[in-house]
Amino acid sequence: MPNPNPEVTTPVSGGDLNLPQTFNFKFAAFAGLVALLNFLLGLALDRVFAAGFSLNLSLWMRFLPLILVYLLATSTTLVFAATLPFAWRQIGYTLGALGFGLPFLLSPHPVTLPVPFVFIFMVVHLVGLTVFDFYARQTIKNYAVFNGMMFWSTFNRIFLSLTLIVGFLVYFSATIPTDLQFKIPEGYLDPALDLVINQVVSQVQSELGTEQFTQEQFLAQLRESGLLEVLEQQFGIKPEEIKFRNPQELVESLREPLAVQLTRDVEESLNSILEPYLPYLPLAAAVGVLLSLLFLSPIFDYLAVGFFEIFYRLLVWAKILELKPEMRPVTVLKLK
Repeated sequence: MPNPNPEVTTPVSGGDLNLPQTFNFKFAAFAGLVALLNFLLGLALDRVFAAGFSLNLSLWMRFLPLILVYLLATSTTLVFAATLPFAWRQIGYTLGALGFGLPFLLSPHPVTLPVPFVFIFMVVHLVGLTVFDFYARQTIKNYAVFNGMMFWSTFNRIFLSLTLIVGFLVYFSATIPTDLQFKIPEGYLDPALDLVINQVVSQVQSELGTEQFTQEQFLAQLRESGLLEVLEQQFGIKPEEIKFRNPQELVESLREPLAVQLTRDVEESLNSILEPYLPYLPLAAAVGVLLSLLFLSPIFDYLAVGFFEIFYRLLVWAKILELKPEMRPVTVLKLK
């Protein structure tokens, strides 16, 4: 009997729970494609950590291949979950989990990972794919009209498992060397240093006037204001050893040693403050990335839904898939 509502359709699917009795080349190729895409997903994730962290926009562009592979892999896996028999799906997911972990075993290693953790990644990814499969099949059973939006929560499951793996990668990639010392970039403190020096010189110059004066007069004024003692005790600078005729010459002479000493003092202060917390920085970085990805997960879920909506329609248009009516019992609530 033809379906009175052509929109009430689902992809052709199989529900055979037994092992495949005969070899099906189409199913095997589909399982191999899922494994390949998961391998590329692991490889793209591995390459992201190989480049390290930087604020350079060109390096942030490396996330684009990862996002594209993620969208393609999840959409293909969803079609795989919706259309293939159980046994073939489990074969595909197992191969996909192995493929996902393989890049982390290949040299060179951008992130030093203990080998057991690579296998933990494979297990976590396999569990994620299995949960993804379960929710995909349940969603198809629960909805009468097939569309991409109904898989929003399904995509969220696989994203959560990948988020957990990313957290581990961040933890191991953020390992802090025991001899780590924070360094302030050269010239970073120059604006603040210029402000301080100019204020001091302006004060001294206003008291001495703008006329030429001897070095002895200027040193006497510095000593009276207390600046000479500060320069000698805190910065190790002795102005009497510097030849100058006016405040501007003194500024130019003091700028470099003051910058060096001030930078060193700030670095030592930061290192002394942060040193007790250095062992916890990798964990803090991992937790921070996890929370950030969880916050962004709705964006990735909607992005995956939109991509899948286009993806499966293209496959239907290319006659690789078809939307076929399916008769099924529907549970309704009635009075006895």
